[in-house]
Amino acid sequence: GADKGAGPHAVLLDVGLKFLRFHRQAAPLLASLFAEPVLLKKYRALILSRSPDTPRASPNVVAYLRRLRREKTIARDTEPAMVAEAFLGACFARAFHDSMFDDRPSDAADRKFLRALIDSLIS
Repeated sequence: GADKGAGPHAVLLDVGLKFLRFHRQAAPLLASLFAEPVLLKKYRALILSRSPDTPRASPNVVAYLRRLRREKTIARDTEPAMVAEAFLGACFARAFHDSMFDDRPSDAADRKFLRALIDSLIS
């Protein structure tokens, strides 16, 4: 994982790698929920019961980006919630696609994808 002194690119790379790995395993389960409306409703209620005001993007990533904006490490006009949702959404879409087509990208391919994504969002 990224150490506490790591810059934003290293931290987001670490988060992105973990997110990709998790969702490559979870995507089939999550997709199957849509075939079972009752189960989907229960799952949604469970997620919302944990924190009804949680933004759609990970609250930790949003908080991290807000801190970076306050510290002027990233641009003042950066929208943390939008950047977090775009980042995690792109990671989820890639993981879902990989699961759908049984692709197994290398670690190097994942890192290349994430670096380009991070650069486009916060550089």
